[in-house]
Amino acid sequence: MKLILKIINNNIIHRLFYPTVPIILTIKSKNIISGLVVNSCMPLSFNPPLIGVSINKNSFTNELIQEIKYFALNWIDKKHVKKLKFIGTKSGRLSNNKLKDSGFNNMTKDEVEIIMESEAIIKCQIIRKHSVGDHDLFIGKVMKAYASQDFKNYWLFKRYEPILYNGLTEDKEVKLYDSEKSE
Repeated sequence: MKLILKIINNNIIHRLFYPTVPIILTIKSKNIISGLVVNSCMPLSFNPPLIGVSINKNSFTNELIQEIKYFALNWIDKKHVKKLKFIGTKSGRLSNNKLKDSGFNNMTKDEVEIIMESEAIIKCQIIRKHSVGDHDLFIGKVMKAYASQDFKNYWLFKRYEPILYNGLTEDKEVKLYDSEKSE
């Protein structure tokens, strides 16, 4: 059997990593509460537990996160896909509380803004920032992590149904898929 592969344009290489489970990064800076849907998020170290999040240098969240010391990562069930899409498509520059405007309930806990509807939350303290092309990589040391009863060392998926993000379509519309169907 012969392997046949086509060349992929460099500006869409990131789409080879899709689908991903989108995570909402939440922050509070002074009197502004905001959030950003992140797909470029990964564990970097087990000991100490470190998380890396890549954020576009031109985003409002990038501006805010440089002013603060903490952020949270929030895993959301598919029943909240419309709220997540709002977070992913509306700029935080237009609101003092983007989370509330999306329909999520939020609260400040241990200096970190969190979404009450989350299935899991990781609270991080920012320890480093690296410039990487058109993005900044923020490294957060895990302060605490929480998960619903559907997590027992691994996700059981009895209650939690993750959203899958499939990248961009030709007309540049954001496509969000649940775990059971695709459009």
